[in-house]
Amino acid sequence: MMVKLKDLLNESAPGFENRQFGDPLPKLADITKKYQEKNGINEVSLPSEVKRYMEKFTSALKNAGLNRQKQLLVLAGIVDSLGVEPNQLMALIQKVKKGMNSENAI
Repeated sequence: MMVKLKDLLNESAPGFENRQFGDPLPKLADITKKYQEKNGINEVSLPSEVKRYMEKFTSALKNAGLNRQKQLLVLAGIVDSLGVEPNQLMALIQKVKKGMNSENAI
């Protein structure tokens, strides 16, 4: 059975409770945060040094002008060097597909 989007988005949807006329609409990030707090899902944060190196690496990769295939080779090299097993990689991919942002997935 397929659920239609208009059935999901109504005034009783999460984030709309207690909303008064003129209040701003709830944002997806706010609803996600409330859901994670309600269900005890903790956000994993990276150490600042790792985050800084990751940002440098991704910006260098974007500025290198590599085509999609070469970018995938770089990604495959990173996954291989980290020793991620194929089943672990597939689990991470599923988490990303389910809506986790990149900060939470790593």
